[in-house]
Amino acid sequence: INGPILVTERLILRPPGPEDFEAWARFSADEETMRYLGGVQPRAVAWRGLCAMAGAWHIRGYAMFSLITRDTGEWIGRIGPWRPEGWPGEEVGWGVLRSHAGKGYALEAAVATIDYAFDGARLTIIPAYRRSENDYRHYAAGFPITAHELSKATSLEVRLGSSDDSALKWLVGGYYFDEALNFDLFANQGVAFNRTIPDLKTRSYAAFGQLTYSLTDALRLTAGGRYTHERKTQVGINGGPAPAVPTGYPGTPQSFYDMLCTPYEASSGTCYGGLDGVVKNSKVT
Repeated sequence: INGPILVTERLILRPPGPEDFEAWARFSADEETMRYLGGVQPRAVAWRGLCAMAGAWHIRGYAMFSLITRDTGEWIGRIGPWRPEGWPGEEVGWGVLRSHAGKGYALEAAVATIDYAFDGARLTIIPAYRRSENDYRHYAAGFPITAHELSKATSLEVRLGSSDDSALKWLVGGYYFDEALNFDLFANQGVAFNRTIPDLKTRSYAAFGQLTYSLTDALRLTAGGRYTHERKTQVGINGGPAPAVPTGYPGTPQSFYDMLCTPYEASSGTCYGGLDGVVKNSKVT
């Protein structure tokens, strides 16, 4: 398979090939190794996975590398850029055989796969994406509290720095981060209840630079700066039991709740927004 070959202190990184399959199959059959990689795979599925990774090198021009130890030539795992269908960007994924875990191989290989060398400079690109969804239940003062949480975050860091041995070294870069957190929190106290549905968003941009000059092998001068712009936004509603319509109110019960609540949920009798001075749309920048 045509592709780059990267060499680190202890590893050789190359595109996967058919000679890797036996070790790849053992890797895919190990329950502990595959716990967060989709679960154990039989040999037939492992073979398709190997072929898919090799094919991605032809289709996309990049994919994960096979990790080969320099001293023994043993296949010990896979690591590198990967972008599944529908994913917002590339990310660096990894998996190492359990017998070689905890020895720093993943970190050593990850650094090699995100660095790209040019004449006198080195470009580093670090994308990341996270999505998590949780449902949980706990008790506070004996009352049940249930919540549904959905969190999504995307980040990208790009660094360009000098890679030669000159006395003056430089580094410039930028960073982008976008996170959205939405959850539905319901506390039931029997005679009363509270429901909170906030939508929290964070977006930040940053630019940075650094210069380092080596006066001697033991003495260096470093100067740098960073600018960050961050905005946090909170939009949500908070509600509880709708109060009784006052005696003598001239309008209909619905008109009373339309006036008091923003909005009113008739099916559960929940009054949102206007209860206890809660503001429906609050933004903090």
